[in-house]
Amino acid sequence: MAAKIYPFKDRKEMRENGNYFALALTTIAWVVLIIGIVLCLVRLSDFNDRNMYLMAGIGCIVGSILIYCIGGFLHVTQTKKFREANDDVASKRKS
Repeated sequence: MAAKIYPFKDRKEMRENGNYFALALTTIAWVVLIIGIVLCLVRLSDFNDRNMYLMAGIGCIVGSILIYCIGGFLHVTQTKKFREANDDVASKRKS
């Protein structure tokens, strides 16, 4: 008897594993970082706290770091839950 082959099994595991979510947050973080750098460079000559472009740019840069960290943390927890669920299923199959 031939083994069943599921061509989309890897995509399903990737979606359940949280890789798509991590990729989306990483992309958002990079976009926000680029926006922050551009905002900082728009009016860099006026370097004080009244320069709204500079303040918004620094906020975007800090925000992008936070978005990237949150995406990484959520990816790790999702991967851990996925691995634990697969281990439970595998242990039930062995019994």
